[in-house]
Amino acid sequence: MKRVFGYALGLVAALSLAGVAATSANADGNAANAASGNSGAGTSSVASSSSSASSSSAASDSIASSSSATSNRNLDSSSSSSSDNGFEDIIWWIEDYYDAGNASAPTATASSTPVSSSSSSSVAPARSLPTPKKRALKRFTSSEKIRGVHHYYRGERDIFFSKGRKGEVVTLRNRYGQFVKRYDVKRNGSFEIKLSKKQARKLDRFGKHFDYVVSDKGYRVFEKDYTIYK
Repeated sequence: MKRVFGYALGLVAALSLAGVAATSANADGNAANAASGNSGAGTSSVASSSSSASSSSAASDSIASSSSATSNRNLDSSSSSSSDNGFEDIIWWIEDYYDAGNASAPTATASSTPVSSSSSSSVAPARSLPTPKKRALKRFTSSEKIRGVHHYYRGERDIFFSKGRKGEVVTLRNRYGQFVKRYDVKRNGSFEIKLSKKQARKLDRFGKHFDYVVSDKGYRVFEKDYTIYK
């Protein structure tokens, strides 16, 4: 930065000195032109009284002096304008340099901000949703369990049970777990399940007993054997 400022100040000083020298030289040229113009005018007036040829030469001299003066003025204006433009260019360059340096800092901070936010979000622990608790199923008490009332003999089509409750479901299966019939208890107390010939034959197959499974809402499944008599 110090070198840049040194260069800039040196250029400004050089341009200012060049402008001063140009303006002083132009002033000297204008003074000389003015003196020559005055002398030419005196000689032309004397010559005009003597002859017409000398008057024409004086007129031509005055035109030449005026053209040289205008050319010197144009040079002065061009040199001064060029020096002013060079000084303005240096000032603009310095301003652009400072603007570029100041604009680079916010971009760096802006780019670093999302990184910190993303890192903080990644560190945050994930919340685990609470798992709903399952209701514990009740067990049938001995007084609530369905029991067979009479002996069941092979080939019978009626099966009697006691202690039934409304809403319970009784499923009959043979010894090997094959499904025979499903019955819904419709009232409390004892009840009867009637079988068809095919169902009774399937129930008696493969052994000396069959199974009945009792299920109810909010209770564990209850299963028990029912003896088959000959």
